[in-house]
Amino acid sequence: MSTPKDPKTIPGDTRLPFVIAERIDNPTYVGARWWFEGLEREVDGVARRKALLGLMALGVGIAGVGYGISRLVKPSTTNIDSDALEAQKSYGWNVGADGAPLDYQAAALTEAPEAETMTSLAARLRPADGAFVPHYRATLFQSLSATPTANGIVDTGKALRDQMRLVSNTETKLAFDKGRALASLFENDVEKGKTVFVDLPGPLAVAFAAGLSEKMEPVFTFDGWPHPKGVVPSHLTLGSTLFYLGLLEENAKKRPTGAPPVFVLDRARLSPYDEDSEKFDNRYLATLPNADALSALGLKKILYVSTDGDKEADDLVDDMIAFTKKGIEVRMVSAAEFLPDPASTKPPVVLAKRGASASYESNPNVYYGGSSSTHYWFWSSYGWGSPPRPATRPAFVSVRQPYVPVTRTTPFSSSGTGTRTRPSDFGRVTVHTTPSSSKPTGFSSSGGGGSWGRGGSIFGSGG
Repeated sequence: MSTPKDPKTIPGDTRLPFVIAERIDNPTYVGARWWFEGLEREVDGVARRKALLGLMALGVGIAGVGYGISRLVKPSTTNIDSDALEAQKSYGWNVGADGAPLDYQAAALTEAPEAETMTSLAARLRPADGAFVPHYRATLFQSLSATPTANGIVDTGKALRDQMRLVSNTETKLAFDKGRALASLFENDVEKGKTVFVDLPGPLAVAFAAGLSEKMEPVFTFDGWPHPKGVVPSHLTLGSTLFYLGLLEENAKKRPTGAPPVFVLDRARLSPYDEDSEKFDNRYLATLPNADALSALGLKKILYVSTDGDKEADDLVDDMIAFTKKGIEVRMVSAAEFLPDPASTKPPVVLAKRGASASYESNPNVYYGGSSSTHYWFWSSYGWGSPPRPATRPAFVSVRQPYVPVTRTTPFSSSGTGTRTRPSDFGRVTVHTTPSSSKPTGFSSSGGGGSWGRGGSIFGSGG
């Protein structure tokens, strides 16, 4: 039976009206709503097969139009896998998080540093002893004045300076007093051939080194930049440095010529991170003089200061073994062994503006072992001489065995090559860019651990 072109002309057609079995109400097909309404009005003449074929054709057509529109309104995204620091140098310290605030965790003071102080910080903290300069890492301090190298990017260094605050709290003040206490133990020729590695969380490491700066020259080794979503809260370290800058410069003028170095590290450089896409992986490895360089500086003994004194950081295992093989002695010191005297009636040290303070001798308030009677037992505990003054062994400090680094497997082990390795997913990010924007639109984990932000796929800057 032939079918007329116009189904409405079929005489005596008694077939049941066409019925809508399912209504598709999806934004993708919202433009087809008129089609369903039309079908309902023409129930007296349209064949089922033609209606279904028409619906299928319309769906394909709308999908094609939608795809075309999406290509026009959503530019393709380019993903750039990069070393985190290099990405920040190219696109700015806050790459992919433009406008996001820094979190000071209630550690900041209300006072903001002066712009000139911040832009000159790297130069002002350069070691006075030229022999130490090759081991100075000004990377963190340079973030305050760096200009992004990518074309079309505004000066994001100003955005960082605008957010910077001085950082000082109870913990940093106690760390400063502990540094002063350790400095007081270096008398006459005791310091010859000795150096100190301070490996504490950044703000505390700076404060401890500031306390030591009466007798030793700080050599900072902070090799990463802050980021609003950073794994490493380097902006707190910057804020602490700016707080103690006045004292550091004052002590640099008074320090005796030939003072030994204190190498300052941020233990948070290895903060735990499991490809959490809400974090920017700004972790980095410690950079210290090798065994030959230390020997060339005349340094034969290292005091390694950590929070608990039980073991070195994972990225320093190979360094410590290399030091001992070179004949350099290493002693591990727990910062927890320096305590205020609970029986003391002396008031706590009051810091003047920006860290200026009186000498330890004029107001000692923290001691090795927690008492003035145990303070000078320090050198007996660590096997490098007798107490220069009368002292008794602290009751809670056991007789220490000499520290001997032991080979252990870490993510940074050299595997016998002698060169520390860096995991391929350590300190790396994926930066997202589009042709329509001069600034990155977001970032995500290079390791593929997920992402978030605009569109539910990346952390978006909103730019």
